[in-house]
Amino acid sequence: MDSEYFTITQPQSILDLPEHFFLEYLSKYLEIPELFNFRCCSRMCRDLVDQILGRRKRLYIQRKNILDDNKEDRREISFRVIAQKCKMLREIHLINLFWLTDDLLLELLNNNTELEVLILHWCFEITTRGLHPLAVKCKKLHTLHIADVRVCDGFLQTLNIHNNHLEDICLSLYSLSEETLQDFFKMQHHLKKICMFNFVYVDMLEKHSFILNTIANYCKDLEYLDILDTGWVNDEAVLNVARNCPKITNLIVDLDKLSNNTIEYLKSKKIDTDSENLSYVEYMKFSTESKRYFF
Repeated sequence: MDSEYFTITQPQSILDLPEHFFLEYLSKYLEIPELFNFRCCSRMCRDLVDQILGRRKRLYIQRKNILDDNKEDRREISFRVIAQKCKMLREIHLINLFWLTDDLLLELLNNNTELEVLILHWCFEITTRGLHPLAVKCKKLHTLHIADVRVCDGFLQTLNIHNNHLEDICLSLYSLSEETLQDFFKMQHHLKKICMFNFVYVDMLEKHSFILNTIANYCKDLEYLDILDTGWVNDEAVLNVARNCPKITNLIVDLDKLSNNTIEYLKSKKIDTDSENLSYVEYMKFSTESKRYFF
């Protein structure tokens, strides 16, 4: 350790460390559960942890074990502390939190209006109300992944009014209408990655084609499109995307529904369609399993 911090006596425990050293160096190695255990040690520890939370730029929380359903009240209390103390977050990942409610998420989003990335997967109690601050206050948001969240047309419509610079979006909003999806993609000219899946109530091929054509005509920066899990593919719409999006390198689709001529054209443009690779949704699910912070 740097001798400038310890000119008189050597520290006997972590509590003897200078506050600056703890905040700048040690805190980055402590996981969320460890911070909360430390927070319970004393009033000084509580104040230190609150400062650490206030400095955090990234937050990863996921349900570690689907069978570990106890201590639900403790989880909610801990999350409320995070929501109140974290005010500089730029990136939030909330994965498979069955207990997360609109009220808890509202407080977190209201206190973090500089947010740039939100990954919200399998938080089944969240509705449009819980995401409202994201649509109206988070002007710097560029990455939004929402899976199995009960939101409706109004969320995307409000988001479109306040934010037209999204770059990366993942949607499983099966309650959305065709008109809302088309209006959304018409406004989001900067999208580079799009993933859509589980549109279980949209079963007309014509609607699928209209949405893909809108993407092709307005999302000129598109690099990655994953519609493997939607089932809505036809040759004309896929070719329209390939021809009108010059930067596209990945177009993940069900090749069984395309003609050989279309497949050959995609290959000639060096557009990867390999469905043997992880789809975008599966990749996100896999990658979040390695995150460190659990409730």
